Amino acid sequence: MTKMKVLLTIFLSIFLISALSLPQAKAQEPLEHKSWSPSYSESLKKAGELNLANDRQWLLLGHYKKSFWGKWKSDVTDPSFFINKNGNTDPSAELETLLASLWAPQKTEDPDQDPRCRFPAKLLWLKTKLNLQGPAEKNDPALLQCAMYKRYRDVIKAHSLSFVFSSYYANSPGSAFGHTFFRINKKPNSNGVRSELLDHGVGYAAQVTVSNPALYAIFGLIGVFNGVFTNLPYYYKVREYNDFESRDLWSYDLNLTPEEVDMVVRHLWEVGNSYFAYYFFTQNCAYHMLTVLEAAAPRYHLSERVPFYVIPADTIKAINEEPGFVTNVNFRPALRKIFIQRYNELSTSEQNAFRTYMNTLELQVIKNQPKETQVSLLDTALDYMDIVYPENMLDPTSVGSKKKSEVLQMRAAIPVISKQLIPQLPESERPDLGHDSARASLAYGSNYLGNEALEVELRFAMHDLLDSHLGYPEYSQLEFFSLKGQHDVKMNQARLDQFDFFRVAALNPLSLFQNKPSWRINIGASRFKQGACKTECLAAGMHLGIGYAKHLDAPESLLVYALIEGEAYGDVHFNDKPYKLAAGPTFGLLAKIGDRLKWSTEISYLGQAVEAQSDENTMSSELRYHIDRNWNLGLRYKHQIHSSERFATIYRFF
Repeated sequence: MTKMKVLLTIFLSIFLISALSLPQAKAQEPLEHKSWSPSYSESLKKAGELNLANDRQWLLLGHYKKSFWGKWKSDVTDPSFFINKNGNTDPSAELETLLASLWAPQKTEDPDQDPRCRFPAKLLWLKTKLNLQGPAEKNDPALLQCAMYKRYRDVIKAHSLSFVFSSYYANSPGSAFGHTFFRINKKPNSNGVRSELLDHGVGYAAQVTVSNPALYAIFGLIGVFNGVFTNLPYYYKVREYNDFESRDLWSYDLNLTPEEVDMVVRHLWEVGNSYFAYYFFTQNCAYHMLTVLEAAAPRYHLSERVPFYVIPADTIKAINEEPGFVTNVNFRPALRKIFIQRYNELSTSEQNAFRTYMNTLELQVIKNQPKETQVSLLDTALDYMDIVYPENMLDPTSVGSKKKSEVLQMRAAIPVISKQLIPQLPESERPDLGHDSARASLAYGSNYLGNEALEVELRFAMHDLLDSHLGYPEYSQLEFFSLKGQHDVKMNQARLDQFDFFRVAALNPLSLFQNKPSWRINIGASRFKQGACKTECLAAGMHLGIGYAKHLDAPESLLVYALIEGEAYGDVHFNDKPYKLAAGPTFGLLAKIGDRLKWSTEISYLGQAVEAQSDENTMSSELRYHIDRNWNLGLRYKHQIHSSERFATIYRFF
């Protein structure tokens, strides 16, 4: 045992002497630091001298913003987006840790989780800023063992980028303000032809986890849902928006260099594996489309052009306000518009035959026509099937799928080329040409007491039926967070008259191909006068109505509508009961007079459920003149039993 101890002591002594004689590596430098030039320590020093941690593009790539307290905080809430434990609040620490990863050997157990595979945009920016030179396999994640990233780039094959706006969709709360996403365009073929359906659509949306409408609204407002980027073939987007929801798609080709397009692709890979907190009115699809663009092309300051609440249409205006940023505008009409255009191009006899087919869905009426007529009718029938049965086409046993199959078989048997349908570009519907979304107004006139009064209104968003419909749906109203107050000059008294949390209306004119009802809803607070209250009272509640609308003339400049409406409000100052329940009919007229003038008139009756509260008979009328895109003038008159109001108003959009 003694000999063994001596031998062990000699061996350990030799090992320690050998180890101490080796050159010592600096503790702060990662492994393989000699494979790069300059070294890690020199690069770290240069990064500090250049103040890269506060460089605009680095902060944009990390989605950092200053908090109310002046501290940095990233919009990304997923911890895996950062490789430093304090990276979400410390851009400097995140930069230093990421820089160190360039010198570390690639992970072998899961190469795709290596920082060089996960953060190709950030690392390319670092290497460019620090002018790092090294072995080829360390210069680009595509040359490392990053299988998933390689596959992503091979599928995308990005050549250019377009910003796409899907038009307003009042039937869905999440899409009522429209929707924006990217289309990543592939390179045209050798003949210069490009099929956009084979491109990729990248969007940002909430991961909704509840079905209750109230919880959906609350969670969306306070950021409970995670927001994620999704990447789908563009034909899926067309099928969803153009066909299922019958929404137009406006695409704006962007003036980005090949390097900036590449940086967009790299950064979408980074954020595509992470999640954010989704807020309906601030950090939504519109906001994050802009932040990704700025991160890839920091020469543009897009997010500074929109308010703190971000509406998709405002982002479209923002990119168009950047000189030279938008190079071309393209329009893909909704399937319903294509169908109506195809139907309108039929002759009178062909339209009669098609209406007969619509009633029976039997092909015999088409078979009785000449071959050329059959082609036109069958092409129209195919579009009609997609409109009537949009959700059943994927089920081969459904009625819609079977009927469409019959039409396809008959059409395939006729060797005649279809007539080319050239979509009509509705220039007046371009979302970038519409008025700004926020509005302020100042009115002067007499209130219901007959006193001289000033009225002020502030509306955060976005459009009512008398605003110019340029760039907006003509018969839709969508207002959010509107405040209206009045100052009675004689009484020297100011008061809040109305608060609308949201006010939405859709007047859907009845036609051969549309029989949807018209409706409107308002949730907020309104001031009620004596008759309903002991004195005046401001009560919270809701008002809703449903009915039908119809054009009275061929130019479609005169629309009439009839609604059954009801309301429910609560306040302790109501007569007899602490609530107000009422219902009754409303008849209205909406007219366009030339390109700049609109006029509306309504007559309504609301019978009260509480006997001590007076029934309401109201007649109101307003004339609105559009001076230009963001200035309007209005005249308003409202009459109720024993009182009336008259105001002249100037409106300013901003």
